[in-house]
Amino acid sequence: GLASIVSEYDCGIVVDEDLRSLVAAVERLIENPSERSRMGSNGLAAVRKELGIRTVVDTLEKHYRESM
Repeated sequence: GLASIVSEYDCGIVVDEDLRSLVAAVERLIENPSERSRMGSNGLAAVRKELGIRTVVDTLEKHYRESM
């Protein structure tokens, strides 16, 4: 899922359902512009690798072939 991609690529902060966790994560990002920037760059790399059109097409083709 998305949380595993965020963790693997260090492109964000995964929090539980507790509001305090979310507030702490947002405060951390507000206070650390360099960390925000790094995570943003990591997020772009993650999207390109995990969710790019080539990856999606390859995955769909694989599932299609396996179903035949």
